[in-house]
Order: sequence, then structure tokens, then C-alpha cells
Amino acid sequence: KQEESPAKKQKLPWYTRLRRYLFPVKGDRPAEVVRKIVFLTAVLCFLVAGGFIINYYVDTLRYNSTKPVLPGSGNVTSRDPRVPAEITDRFAELWMQNNDIKGWLTIPNTKTNNPVVQSSTDDPEYYLKRSFDQSSNRYGTIFMDSRNVFNRDAMSQNLVLYGHNMKDGEMLGEAQKKYRQLSFYKENPVIQFNSAYQEEDLYWKVFAVFITNAF
Repeated sequence: KQEESPAKKQKLPWYTRLRRYLFPVKGDRPAEVVRKIVFLTAVLCFLVAGGFIINYYVDTLRYNSTKPVLPGSGNVTSRDPRVPAEITDRFAELWMQNNDIKGWLTIPNTKTNNPVVQSSTDDPEYYLKRSFDQSSNRYGTIFMDSRNVFNRDAMSQNLVLYGHNMKDGEMLGEAQKKYRQLSFYKENPVIQFNSAYQEEDLYWKVFAVFITNAF
């Protein structure tokens, strides 16, 4: 088979030449086919990895920009009449943002300063990868076990809260690392978990810390 002359090849459109350079075409030698396949595979891996990295930082920015703040008791100036009477004034605004609000968890000297929700849907892990505003986000929201009773009139004796171990320390990331150190525990033996149904602050003594398999 007669090959194309260099002059004829130069007349091909630039995009055709680029396609022939990047993708296997009829007449390529085996070594050339392997080169193109390896190159295309590397480009694909680079794009996929880049997508994960971009998504990671986008989620982080979105989380930081939408993270709610618990108003202080003295900072509440108005209350929407749609908020149920059992919800305290301090949590009224948060209830308007998300009716699943149950309380607020604060662990001293860590980044844990987050709302706690309990799913009202059929999915008990609804907030595993959803922000407080219910948008998709890998940070999720600290949520209470769906089997727990937690309202104005009753509270389960054992409350189970779930939260991600984030590498940047958010959610429960710093807490689970720092409480492995006895010195940190001695300095921070008490955490705060306020209820959306009680005006007073609620303090809880940490009596044990253990690491277990989640599965």
C-alpha cells in the first residue's frame, strides 16, 4: 500500500492531524498503538483525579459558607409564628431552616460546633452526605440515631450521634483524634449538647473513649 507523501499529510486539517496523533488509526504500528493507549489512559486518570480534587475543595467551600451558627440566648429578637411552641427561641431560626433540628453539639478545643439533626424521612442515614440545608455534601451533618427518642417530653437514656471523621478536623475529626490523648481528656472532660427543646445549656461528662469497627 502506497503511503501518503509528506506534502499530502501537511494538507490535512489540524484537527485531523491531532486526532491521528492521539488516537489509534488504521496503519499504526503496534508500538504506536500502545503509546497512544497509554497516553490516553494517563490523560483519563488525570482528568478523573482532577475532578475528585475539584469536588473536594468545592464541597469544603460550600460547607464552610453554609455552616449554620447557633444564636445566643440574648441575641434572639423575633420569632416566626410558624415555629412550634416546644422549640426554644434560640433554636427557632434553625428550625425554620431545617425542621429536623434536635440540638447543638460543642466539644471544647475542637472544630466540633455543629447542629444535630434526626432524619424525618424513611432513610435513617439521610444526613450521611447532606448538609444542614439538605444539599449534597460529603461532610454530611451530625445526626441522631433514628431509634432515639428526643423531644420536649422524653429523652432516650442512651443517645447515639453519628458524624464523619473529616481529615480537616471538621465534624468529629478533631474530637476522635484528640480524645485518644489522656492529657486532652483531663483538660476537656465535659462536652456540651444543647437541646432544641430546653432553654438551659446541657453539659455531659465524658466517661469513656474507645475505638471500634463501624461495620
